[in-house]
Amino acid sequence: ALVNVHCGLSGDILLIRCSHFPFATKIVVGAPCLPWSMKGSRDSWEDPRSDVFRKCLQIIVYQARHPKLREFVLENVMGMVPEIDGVSPLAQVIDFLKEKLLAISPEWTVQLFFVNSVDFCLPQTRPRVYVIGVKGGSGEMAMPQFATTATFVQN
Repeated sequence: ALVNVHCGLSGDILLIRCSHFPFATKIVVGAPCLPWSMKGSRDSWEDPRSDVFRKCLQIIVYQARHPKLREFVLENVMGMVPEIDGVSPLAQVIDFLKEKLLAISPEWTVQLFFVNSVDFCLPQTRPRVYVIGVKGGSGEMAMPQFATTATFVQN
């Protein structure tokens, strides 16, 4: 996966040190295709095809050590929802983020956000799952009033 001009760096994300990324107040990661979304993948967290996704998590954790980062979004992680051999890859990601971020600051909240485009009155059905992290928020995150059935789930 390549990093583009959004953060002023270019090249293979796996070859760029976390310390070279400029500090951000918000990070949005469009999750790359993950091996646990493919049939038969049992050890998805250790699968080398997860390297890009794990690198994105490492960047978030590194950035969280700096007071500038206030929020992050892992966009559309729907492929992590099904359990594989009784293990939920999404639970692994949530546990990893909570462990690392809460060790940095107890102010971090990490939640899942299940949404469908139809919840926002769009004429289509597209289920999505987002992982959202906020530092220093005041209480639980909530859906906008105009959304119909989407919910946040507290883990």
